[in-house]
Amino acid sequence: MINPQIDFLYGHDLPVFSTSHLYHGTQDRLTDLDLGGIILGDMPWILRSNGPRPFRAGGRNNPNTYRGTPLDRLFALGMDAYAFSSRVIALRTIPEARYAGFSGQLSSDANGVVRRKLMWAQFENAKLLQSPSPMQVEMKETLISTVATIVNQTRAALGRKNCL
Repeated sequence: MINPQIDFLYGHDLPVFSTSHLYHGTQDRLTDLDLGGIILGDMPWILRSNGPRPFRAGGRNNPNTYRGTPLDRLFALGMDAYAFSSRVIALRTIPEARYAGFSGQLSSDANGVVRRKLMWAQFENAKLLQSPSPMQVEMKETLISTVATIVNQTRAALGRKNCL
């Protein structure tokens, strides 16, 4: 209900961000209707609910058993921890190395500090759709603005030179 209130107060052009607590991994058209325009970061495991499955095991080891439960995110972290352990040396020694995990894009520095980049999504018409990182959008807009300024300044400078 926050987005309709922001719109009512003439803030319809403001970006609204949320934590991953807003979305539980299952889309509900009635519940998600008021969330239009809200941007959130979450694990690929949650946002790509129809994405590739890591393995096909039965019983308790079946990853689909945990989908939509409180253990969903913990299961994804566990899978990444297991996969990350076999890649830790490469990730620590090669600064550009990344691991596309179920909990996000993982990297490690020389000190062993693990960093994670989340996936971004935005609600539109009661559906959660993948979107670029807010920083990418901001950087793109800044770049466009900077290029436009340079072009305008160049045109103005050339115009003045032609007038002399």
